[in-house]
Amino acid sequence: MLLGAPNNKCAKSLSGNGPPREDQWPKQRNQNPNAYSLTMALTIEDKLAIHELASAYCHLIDAGRGPEWADLFTEDGVFEIVDLITTEGREALVANATVFPEMMPGVRHIVHNVWVTEGSTTDTATMLAYLSNLRAGDKTEWVQTGIYKDDLVRTPDGWRFARRTLTLDGPLF
Repeated sequence: MLLGAPNNKCAKSLSGNGPPREDQWPKQRNQNPNAYSLTMALTIEDKLAIHELASAYCHLIDAGRGPEWADLFTEDGVFEIVDLITTEGREALVANATVFPEMMPGVRHIVHNVWVTEGSTTDTATMLAYLSNLRAGDKTEWVQTGIYKDDLVRTPDGWRFARRTLTLDGPLF
């Protein structure tokens, strides 16, 4: 089943600004580079594990559980917010997640429209997901949206983020 190509004028950009850029679409191996497919060689178990990885990311960072959040990344994993920060390696990742609830109290991460595709090997995958942040409290409000692009690696401990890149749709809060 084909979803379309980058020049499809009906498609909205994944970044929200004009037509989709080719680098924003996960590609399937051994396919026409202008076609995007929903079929893949990843198993249902792989997909479920990757969805669980995305969910655990949200719960753990919102709770400031730095060491557990960092465990979701490879040992040399990278977390980037485009044009703002790049955090690399376990120690920096732990520090980043530990302070999050103090820096942004009440904020809840919500990931949705998760799209997982196989990578260049059977032990790699790519995930795109929308981010919606809301601030919980007396008056719940949406405070941020963006898109994650993830490079994932299968490890002996399960699927992990090798690199997680967040492109925000506007300024940080």
